[in-house]
Amino acid sequence: MIISKQTIIQAATAACMMLILIPVVVQAQPDTLWTRSIRNGSRPMEVIRTFDGGFAIGGSGWCGDEDRRDQDFSIIKTDSVGSIEWREFYTLIHDTTHSTEKAYAIEQLSDAGYVLSGRGAGGGGMIVRTDSTGEMLWSRFYDLGVWFYDSAITDDDNIVVASTNGWARKIDMEEGDIVWENSYSVENGGRFWNITSTTDGGFLLTGDISSIGEGSADMYAVKIDRDGEVEWYNTYGTEYSEVISYAVQTSDGGYCMVGGSHREQWYNYGMIVRTDENGEEIWMHIFAEDDILNFFDAVVETPDGGFAIESGITNDVYLSRVNSDGELIWSTEYYVGGGPLDSYSLILMEDFGYVLGGFSGVGDWLVRTEPDELSESAWNLQASDSSHHYADVPLDSTLTWELVLTNEGQQPVEVLSITVDSAAFSVEFDDILTLEPDEEASIAVTFTPADSLAYTGVLTIHTYWRDLVVELSGTGLWLSVPDEPNIIREFVLHGAYPNPFNSTTSISYTLDRDGLVTLKLYDLAGREVASLANEKQSAGNYQTVWNAEGKPSGMYLLRLNVDGRERVTKLILIR
Repeated sequence: MIISKQTIIQAATAACMMLILIPVVVQAQPDTLWTRSIRNGSRPMEVIRTFDGGFAIGGSGWCGDEDRRDQDFSIIKTDSVGSIEWREFYTLIHDTTHSTEKAYAIEQLSDAGYVLSGRGAGGGGMIVRTDSTGEMLWSRFYDLGVWFYDSAITDDDNIVVASTNGWARKIDMEEGDIVWENSYSVENGGRFWNITSTTDGGFLLTGDISSIGEGSADMYAVKIDRDGEVEWYNTYGTEYSEVISYAVQTSDGGYCMVGGSHREQWYNYGMIVRTDENGEEIWMHIFAEDDILNFFDAVVETPDGGFAIESGITNDVYLSRVNSDGELIWSTEYYVGGGPLDSYSLILMEDFGYVLGGFSGVGDWLVRTEPDELSESAWNLQASDSSHHYADVPLDSTLTWELVLTNEGQQPVEVLSITVDSAAFSVEFDDILTLEPDEEASIAVTFTPADSLAYTGVLTIHTYWRDLVVELSGTGLWLSVPDEPNIIREFVLHGAYPNPFNSTTSISYTLDRDGLVTLKLYDLAGREVASLANEKQSAGNYQTVWNAEGKPSGMYLLRLNVDGRERVTKLILIR
């Protein structure tokens, strides 16, 4: 028998429920791009997007070692199309007992390493910390009697875990020490199944509570600050029984919470609640008369102001879309197969498609969809150019180009910030810019070369939904007198700019006399990876560009050789 995340929540609270009817419209969109099934995988509980564009699946499973326990924590790392890159299992350091250890949550920290949280032997909380390759750094057991069911990253790169006994704890990621811990029970009631980071550095804890509220159990939400102090708490529901399984903060600072309402059996009707930033209910919907909307496992906000919701039943996972008032627009199914199915994660991708994740009899599964047309039509910010090249600009002079941004979508777009990764380029942008549909704005982008080099840079327009990128390039012009025999030059390899770099870099050097020139790049193993010059050159100043497309991140050696004389410098490629 497969025990799912949904079943764990459902089995924790039970009662009866009044009937609220909302029409269901079935429409098959968007289509599937790809589906991945990982047989004999771990028991997954969460999937996250990783910094390299792939995915990490956190859960637990049997590692195959007879001398180990029944289940261990595990991570499955995939690439951007769901193909496995590596898989690791973890247990407590120095633990010799044979017992079940289950991970329920996974996060990726700023160093690209991972942290798993869940339960160890006896139901106590347990955490495992790894590096970016999945190598375990440490593991720790917390003798608290109740496991950690979810986690969220703090603004200082640690985590806060939510417990099923109504506690939350901040855990330091150096060695796993507890920074602070607080109980948020009311009259000995309250359990948390989800924790969400908020834009002010705090957190929203959500679950259910039976000691206060309308019914035998109500949806329960507690907003805390970064130090764990309560800012507000509230309940949502009717005289019967409800529970929150997942929550998100919305673009306006409010919240959307989803879960289930109890009926004849378990929590067999999906429920969604929308609140303002202070937790006051704006609207609530309970979906009835359709089995496909029986329990909501995950939710994301969409650019049109609505929400996409994931739910799973039998052999299919369902994606449903509601508008900004919570009314159902469409619901579509994706076949996974394998019998009883557990869905647990929903990710909105940059192209406004989705990745859904879960587990069934076929093993772990990921489903990638095509872009959602509703989101595509709502958010459509366009730049006048995807790249711009400044002509030769004399040193210490400036040249300004006007970048035009146009909102071709159906919803307002907020430009939160504009950044550029090269000091040679600057942008005049000091405050949040809101573009209404069909509105445009001009942004001044200036090039100021400091040397006679070819410069490159990436300008990024940051919005709430996704970023827009513009490639910049330009060349500094050295205005000097013509070459004369009495001009004294030095043999110099000036280096590269930028360095470190992420795609292309400009290399400059000076020859003090004519000669046979070779300019080559080598990896640290001594293998030649590129040849930029192999010819006779006259005395003078030279520039060339290395395009490192297809080369892995890391350090490279640049060697300039002229008739046996050599200069060497280091280049760092960062993806």
